[in-house]
Amino acid sequence: MLGRGLIGDPALARKASGGSAADIGSLRAFHDQLFEDYSIAFKSRKNAMMRMKELWFYLIGLFEDNGKAAKALRKASDPNVFEAHVNEIFSTLPLRQNNFTSCS
Repeated sequence: MLGRGLIGDPALARKASGGSAADIGSLRAFHDQLFEDYSIAFKSRKNAMMRMKELWFYLIGLFEDNGKAAKALRKASDPNVFEAHVNEIFSTLPLRQNNFTSCS
């Protein structure tokens, strides 16, 4: 369960030791670096996108009003469309105050 918690909130360990929650900038940097590394490792942006969809299953819970965004990410079949949805999430959806709840 700890692994799922860390996937769903990359700042969980920091918060457990009294630190601050993840902000939108650090989450975006984490996401972008992981997507880039997956793209290189799997030599395919589409395969990287599929892995990132697994991450978003947990990560989307950090954002408020995430129902439509979660559905759009799940349905994306093209990496460019996926990235457009990710950009929309990071630019329009606010982070939840308690920073770790399930998907709406």
